[in-house]
Amino acid sequence: DLRGVAFLISGDERADLEGQRLARSACGCVLSAPARISGGDEQSRQGARALYHCAAVLASNLTLGLFGAAVELLVSLGWQRHEATHALAPLTRATLERGWQLPRDELDARGLQEGLTGPLSRGDVEVLKLHLEALRDFKGQASDELERAYWELSRWVDHWLRGADSILQDRAL
Repeated sequence: DLRGVAFLISGDERADLEGQRLARSACGCVLSAPARISGGDEQSRQGARALYHCAAVLASNLTLGLFGAAVELLVSLGWQRHEATHALAPLTRATLERGWQLPRDELDARGLQEGLTGPLSRGDVEVLKLHLEALRDFKGQASDELERAYWELSRWVDHWLRGADSILQDRAL
């Protein structure tokens, strides 16, 4: 189901028209290529296209991968995979929907930030410490990577929320 999915269209005039036709036939949203993707030298265009694709992977595959990691944590505590999935899915859905409550023309990073809940939104470093300690003791698949990912994502979200006033900027937990 590709309804509403954005398709980046970039090429010569004939390719652009065909790409737009294909995107629309899938009920997708056509994105015109900004100057960084369509102009400049080939190396710059390739780098810009790679960032575009990276953004798509972060928003889709890696988001689902984080959900999978959350399911694995609950499975490690004794729940069945389907129970963990059904327990976490509404939380994930509600969080995403809360972040997109603003009308489409007002949707920006601030609206997404206002959708956040949990320890980072409250500045609760003690809870983050507890999470990291629990992840250090977790012996599941790729547990070291999961601990590092949790820490690095927490730092990124904190910086996204607070900028220069980040509470995790130089603090080793």
